[in-house]
Amino acid sequence: MQESPPPFITAHPSEKNILIWHYLITGPPSTPYEGGQYHGTLTFPPDYPYKPPAIRMITPSGRFQTNTRLCLSISDYHPKTWNPAWSVSTILTGLLSFMTSDELTTGALRSTNDEKAKLAELSREWNVRQNRKFVEEFPTEAAENEAYIVERIRKARSSAPVAAVGNGGVAAIAVHADGVLNGTNGVRSGGQLGVFDTSALGSGKSAANGMGAGTKRVAANESWIGTHKALCAVLVVLVCVIANRVASSNT
Repeated sequence: MQESPPPFITAHPSEKNILIWHYLITGPPSTPYEGGQYHGTLTFPPDYPYKPPAIRMITPSGRFQTNTRLCLSISDYHPKTWNPAWSVSTILTGLLSFMTSDELTTGALRSTNDEKAKLAELSREWNVRQNRKFVEEFPTEAAENEAYIVERIRKARSSAPVAAVGNGGVAAIAVHADGVLNGTNGVRSGGQLGVFDTSALGSGKSAANGMGAGTKRVAANESWIGTHKALCAVLVVLVCVIANRVASSNT
């Protein structure tokens, strides 16, 4: 299996327990899982190959419940249909085949192709941010995932749109693309959008400087008002009195 793995699949036994194998499936092209990265485990019984393994998928896929034993003809759910001649390669090839089908079973999920594709897009980030075992068992892939995430954030920030505002100012839109996928249900958090007015800056200032200056200016104003609330109230009253007297003298 390790010397000649099947397409889109790699696997190896755990160094801590030879009966537990960690596999990694790459989503095949022309499927909702294309480009996705799915980590899971095969847990073999002590009397393997005479009995089948328990099969689990850890990475959210939209196809299987996470960390749940899957009911397949090649898993421990069906020991009577098990064939001792089946290898790890055979098991994982069968798992991938079932994954790309629409058949339901215990441990399977119903989801749309769009939902599966979104989870595939976020799977690398989830594996390195939420899946400690993946990082331990696949350090090379984990490092590649980190580089992939950094590059994706760089592209998102460099392509952030800039829109004009009044008086020749520039609204610099900063995209914080370092959100992560949390839990097993594919909920994403962290992506934020900030808009900063840089109209008070000289023409030679950059949008990035505008973001910092605009943020500091707003914070300073809010701080001054917060500590001088009473004075602000008196000033408002005085302005109203003066305005009334001016209006009365004009009439």
